[in-house]
Amino acid sequence: DITIEKVGLGAGTKDFPEQPNVLRLMLGVVSAESEVLASHDSVWLLETNIDNLSGEILGYTLDRLMEIGALDVFTVPIQMKKGRPAVIVSVLCDEEHRPDIERALLAETGTLGIRRSRRERTKLFREKTAVSTPWGILGGKIGWNDSVKVFTPEFEDCARVARQE
Repeated sequence: DITIEKVGLGAGTKDFPEQPNVLRLMLGVVSAESEVLASHDSVWLLETNIDNLSGEILGYTLDRLMEIGALDVFTVPIQMKKGRPAVIVSVLCDEEHRPDIERALLAETGTLGIRRSRRERTKLFREKTAVSTPWGILGGKIGWNDSVKVFTPEFEDCARVARQE
């Protein structure tokens, strides 16, 4: 529940063919009794079909996309025309990193095009943390809202512990 205190409206001078150049801003106060379920934002989903790239180069490309700033990168096996095996490369990213990620996808994969769409998402509030275990300190993330609390350990820390055994 939000109590709206002020509303402001404004229009820009530039004309965009795909959307109006209008802004509405609302200032409000969240009531103390309000249930906070999760955080919301929007991200870009970039996708391309790849049928002519070795697994080693694809693996390198996925790592490179994460280094550039992708939020997540994943592949899905598909079958293209004439029975060719292929993968869909999917990348989630924010607006800031989108141009660099698109350039890397085009340069590293040899694809001739990238599909992109804006996606809304719901996510748990998150915080980095470390926990003490019988095997040492493990880094990870805590995710929560009013009804869910989860801990996800960092893979590298778990791998380090597994190698020590």
